[in-house]
This record gives sequence, structure tokens and C-alpha cells, in this order.
Amino acid sequence: MKSFLREIYHSFTGLKTPSEWVPYTKLLIKSSNSDWVLDTIRTEMLEVCSKIGVPVIDKRYAHKLTNQSIFYTSKYEALDAVKTTKNRIAFPYYHGDPQLDNKFKILIDNIKDNHHKIQKIQVSQSHIENIILNTGIPRYKVNRIPISIDIDKFNLRNDDKKKLFRKKLGISESALLVGSFQKDGDGWGSGDIPKLIKGPDIFLKAVKALKQKYSELAVLLTGPARGFVKNGLRDLNIDYYHFKLDDYSQISNFYSVLDLYIIASREEGGPRAVLESMASGVPLVTTKVGQAMDLVSHKINGWMVEVEDLDGLIGCCEEVIENRYDSKSLIYNARQTAEKNSYNEQIPLWKEFMNDLVDYNK
Repeated sequence: MKSFLREIYHSFTGLKTPSEWVPYTKLLIKSSNSDWVLDTIRTEMLEVCSKIGVPVIDKRYAHKLTNQSIFYTSKYEALDAVKTTKNRIAFPYYHGDPQLDNKFKILIDNIKDNHHKIQKIQVSQSHIENIILNTGIPRYKVNRIPISIDIDKFNLRNDDKKKLFRKKLGISESALLVGSFQKDGDGWGSGDIPKLIKGPDIFLKAVKALKQKYSELAVLLTGPARGFVKNGLRDLNIDYYHFKLDDYSQISNFYSVLDLYIIASREEGGPRAVLESMASGVPLVTTKVGQAMDLVSHKINGWMVEVEDLDGLIGCCEEVIENRYDSKSLIYNARQTAEKNSYNEQIPLWKEFMNDLVDYNK
């Protein structure tokens, strides 16, 4: 009877029973809530584990087992589970400054109260790293690994590809094209209500000022929930093109048509666009947020201004548009930064992260 039940269990879950494998020797990736951010984290974790040889059990119900190593893609879910679990728990904490939003104070307090139950936390930037370490959690439990990219999927833009793909998208060759590839509306609908932490209001003010000076300016948008920005661009009589981009692997083509990329956020975990624009040779103007603070050197590989410094943001954009910089040197430096922070270069960092989480060499 036991053998029969075990066979049913195997066929249903794809797992051995707890007694049939050594505890903590496989990684369970827990992602019960599906959205594009958590799905991306889950996919990237699978790729990381494949590259460094960590056996993975990717089943959504596998967290019910005990004495296992689990990576939760959601920090909320992880910190809820950590209160009662007997598993090794790891999770990412990319953004959530309690000084900017009081709702994150609960999460930080939870981390403070459960140091002994948390095995690993992945942070993407130094600012959040300091916030987590200030809870008193041991240093070895916190690993800073930037939100990265597959460098092989990004090539430096060139005039031929720019011309070709603009034609496919129906964009004029003469347009001064500014990129914004993110989700900055609330919820998953039209996004008419702004997610102000992403700075869509600042972005609109910046392109309004630039349009007054450069009549050929247009905006290329990707991502869901962009209603607030699209409505604003219509009100400003600025041409825009919006593609939801269901297949994210095509994102490099959209960078290839840009003249400038703007990040106007008030807080970020990444964003990934920092490295994507650098890898593509697209001049980047960003506010001092997220991993931009660690990766961008002002006027060396991009431009960076303080959060909500609208005049500074506009001024840097003008410097790019008017070619008042050494483009060859800056693009080279930006590409080097992207290459140094690509997936392959992060393998040693992920090995260090996994060594204390999964006994995968046993």
C-alpha cells in the first residue's frame, strides 16, 4: 500500500518523498503569485541554478515539505512563511525603503525579528543592502547581486539596424526618440492611475520641456499599464508609440531605435533598464535610484541626477541630444559596465549565495 501511495505521489508532484532524498540538497523555487516581475525572477533563478549545478524542484506546492531549501520570489510570501517554517528560507529584497513608504517598516521589523530563521537575502543595490544590514542580520546572510541581463542578447546599436527596425515600427527616421520601458501605472489594467514611485509625472514634465526645444521629439513606450503616461503625452501633443511587448526577448530591438533613455523614478530595485541601455549603447539619463547608484558614473558611462531634480534631468538630456560629450568613450564605458554585470560574470556571486542555502554537492 505504501509503495502504491508513493507511486501516486511521484506521478502527481514529480517529487520524491522527504525520506527519499537528503534534506537541503535541492532548491525549491516558490512562486505562487504570477506577475511579470515574479515570473522573471523565477525564470532567472532556474537559469542560475542550471549554470552552477544546483538541482531544482520547481513545484508550487513543494513548500509543504519540511527540511528543504526554498527560494521565494516574493519577499512578502517569504516573510510570512518564515514565522512557522522548518525550511531554509531565501528571498530577494530589491526595493522597499521604510523611510519612503511606511508599509515596508512591517517587512523590515519582520526581518529583524526572524534573523535566525532566514538563510539568505539577495539585494540588488547598496542602499537596500545597508537597510537590511541595519536590522542586525549577520552579514553573511545578505548577498548583493545586481538585477542583471544576458549580455549576448544585446548588441550596440548601429545606423542600419536603427533604420530597419524604425521602419518596421512605423517610426520616422528623423524622430528624436526617447525610451521608457517599464510599468508605471497602478494595477494591471490601463494604468491611468500613476504609480508615482516610478516617476511618470517627472518623466512627462521632462519630455514636455524637451519637446519645446526639440520639435522632432517622440517617445517609445513598452510595458503594461502605461495609461497615465500615454494620456499625458496626448495632452502635450507629443507623438508616442506603445508596444506591450509580450515577448521580452525582443526588447533589444526596441533599444536599437532609441536616441536616449530616461529613468525618472523616485525609488527602484533595479531597474534592469540601466544595464540594458548600457549594453545597447543608448545614452542613459537617470535619477539616483536603485542599482543606478552603484553602476552609473556621472558623465563616464551615463548621466545621473538627484531624485526629483527636474532641471538637472532636462539639462543632462540636452547634453546628450546636442552631443556635448565624448560619445565613443561613454558608450565603450557603458558597455564594459554591462558586460561586468552580466549573468555569466555573476556566477561566483550566485555560488556564494547558494553555498549556504543548498547542500548541492552532497
